[in-house]
Amino acid sequence: MKIIPACEECRAIALEIAAARADAWDSADQRTKDAWDAVYRLIGGTEEDVDRAQRLSPYSSNAEPPRIPERLHRRISLAYEKKFRHEAETGHNVRPVSEYC
Repeated sequence: MKIIPACEECRAIALEIAAARADAWDSADQRTKDAWDAVYRLIGGTEEDVDRAQRLSPYSSNAEPPRIPERLHRRISLAYEKKFRHEAETGHNVRPVSEYC
């Protein structure tokens, strides 16, 4: 498979996705952040980490699902739609923003 180099539009889309995700994270409530942290700790974690993740998981039966404001959800969706459209039209691979810095 031939890898086609990225362009300035790829970089701009990557920055847009990163900014939208950062805004969503900044607006998340502490319970949502704690749940994400607990899931992250499962990588090489202990049984205590599993118990904590299960308690905090938005998919457990007694947990309130995480709330992302609609405007942020839409912003992320639009950024990813732009990414997929650009990739389909150009054959480029829009990579995470850290790979462009």
